[in-house]
Amino acid sequence: MSKKSKKKKKKKNTKPEVTEVKSVFLTVKDDGSLAIAANEDGSIAYEVEKIEIPTDYEKAAETKVSTNILKLLLVLVIIFALGYGGNMLRLYLAPRHVDITINTMDDSYNIQTEVAAHTVGDALEKLGIYVSDMDVVLPYTTEKLNDNESIEITKRLPSRVTVAGKEQNVILTPGTIEEVLEFNNIEYDEDDIVYPKLTKTVSLGSDIEIKDVEVVTKTKKKKIGFEEKIILDPKVASGVMVEDKGEEGKALYTYTYTYVNGEKTDTKKEFTKWLKKPQDHVIHLGTSATGQSGEVSIRRTFTSNTTAYYAGKKGRGALGTACHYGTVAVDPKVFPYGSTFWIAGYGFGYANDCGGAIKGTKLDLYMRSNKECYRWGRRWVTAYLLG
Repeated sequence: MSKKSKKKKKKKNTKPEVTEVKSVFLTVKDDGSLAIAANEDGSIAYEVEKIEIPTDYEKAAETKVSTNILKLLLVLVIIFALGYGGNMLRLYLAPRHVDITINTMDDSYNIQTEVAAHTVGDALEKLGIYVSDMDVVLPYTTEKLNDNESIEITKRLPSRVTVAGKEQNVILTPGTIEEVLEFNNIEYDEDDIVYPKLTKTVSLGSDIEIKDVEVVTKTKKKKIGFEEKIILDPKVASGVMVEDKGEEGKALYTYTYTYVNGEKTDTKKEFTKWLKKPQDHVIHLGTSATGQSGEVSIRRTFTSNTTAYYAGKKGRGALGTACHYGTVAVDPKVFPYGSTFWIAGYGFGYANDCGGAIKGTKLDLYMRSNKECYRWGRRWVTAYLLG
């Protein structure tokens, strides 16, 4: 009995049209068949039916199926290379327009050009623009380079700054002195002296120095001595001296000490308040007969041999002016005309007359009557030459 040969019915494979291959997916389905997809959405581009474990008489069929799978995989790899890989290669090699700004210590300049590169770092390297680890590049060198990319490079240089007499390593950045100090986390306060000024622009030759200024304030109690005053007082009888004793006072003062880099450079003393006001020592020189008042000074104190005279109400002195109580005849060689005196027991006196017997420090005092002259007679008294 002849056996009819069984012919396996081949299943016609249909492959969807793939314009761009991005991924290849191999999936073993629940029924044991192998699905091969070439798209991200998982659509099946090729499917192989369930493969049984082959027997000896099926080895030829198994070999044929395996060959078909390998051929299909090779086709998919070629499609992937020509599609995605080709597009990426074209994208990588396409020149991109870049706008590069480079900020240095002393200047800032711009470069506009085209370069075929994948990252910002690649572009700078191909353009021969060197950047150090200290420089700031935005976008970062590892960022993908886009078309019409704007790149900013800020150059930084190592330098040193002197703070409170000690040197520190810093990095100079374009900008102001204040910005450099802030970038390097260098602290200072409003009392410190910063040179150059904080608002000055940094340059390659900038030598930055910060002088540490410390201001210390202290309060101290201090005794305040009394002042001595001499006043002509018309409320006190002429020729009489009245004295008010002085008393020391006590005040609170604020002392401000300034230290620069640890050394004291300045001290300021400022009055804060009175704890007890001092009482001035006041000498009242009586002038009730002549009426003079006000503070005066004593230029000279001496003991004078005084006499008295009276020439009537119409008497005139050496200067031609009328004589009255308070007129004093002097030796012009010792006391110039116009000198003023205060004489104990007499009061205020004005030198505007002279006399043949008046020599040296002798003073002749004008009285209001002959009776007063007799009463005065000749006296040794203390006299003050006023300033």
